[in-house]
Amino acid sequence: MKTAKRLLWIVILGMAISFNACKKSTTGPGTNANYLAPNLVKDTIVKLPPQIATKESTLLSTGDTLGITLAVLVNDAEEVNGFSTILSAYFFIIPSDYPGSSTTKNSDGSTSFTWTYGGEGITLKYYNSSGESWWEYSADSSSYSKEWFYVDDKTSSGEIDMYNYQSFKSPANLVYKCTWSISGTATSYTAYFYSYDGSVYLKTTGTSNADKSGNMTVYDQNINTNALVEQYMFTWTKTGTGSYQAFNLDGMTNISQGSF
Repeated sequence: MKTAKRLLWIVILGMAISFNACKKSTTGPGTNANYLAPNLVKDTIVKLPPQIATKESTLLSTGDTLGITLAVLVNDAEEVNGFSTILSAYFFIIPSDYPGSSTTKNSDGSTSFTWTYGGEGITLKYYNSSGESWWEYSADSSSYSKEWFYVDDKTSSGEIDMYNYQSFKSPANLVYKCTWSISGTATSYTAYFYSYDGSVYLKTTGTSNADKSGNMTVYDQNINTNALVEQYMFTWTKTGTGSYQAFNLDGMTNISQGSF
């Protein structure tokens, strides 16, 4: 079930790329000289030393089951980073390139860039101050307004929200949410992956350090209740060595543990 559900975010990210493939810019939207793209969205939230991916590939090629376990760590890190990185494309566009685009200053100090794409009204609302910057995409029409993406960067903490936009007129349930906080050179994060019905089917949480050491806990749905339970716990060093514990989907039975 988890594999099928994970295909959802791949499809959505593909749509994101196709939407913005011809509209990238390094200057940001409009003519606002103070516009900044979200810095953390362009960074890697989960930093893994390259030795882990190398071990994964080698072990998988020999049929070693440890390779499958490491693939969970590598793939989940790639998923968190994939959502965060691909969103950066949305913030390097020029709405003035779109017919009928406009720029509006709002009473809360934010700026709205509005244009039309595929028959939908698209608005990028942007706010920047010394302590916080936030970005919000929404799709609008005469009968509805749905949030699309939201990024809030408070320098030492922040949040990324991504919504299901395959049908704006239906409830815009979350597809992905990530919150982070920074202390020194360590970034602590929690990422949630959502099904179409709005329930969380996968959660990862951990700490990523600047030297690429860190830890991650992966929560999956219980096989009987669908409640989130621990499935994997990983800890690794900056050189790619580490340890893990794996649990059955009841969240209680330890089925394997070891080092890598």
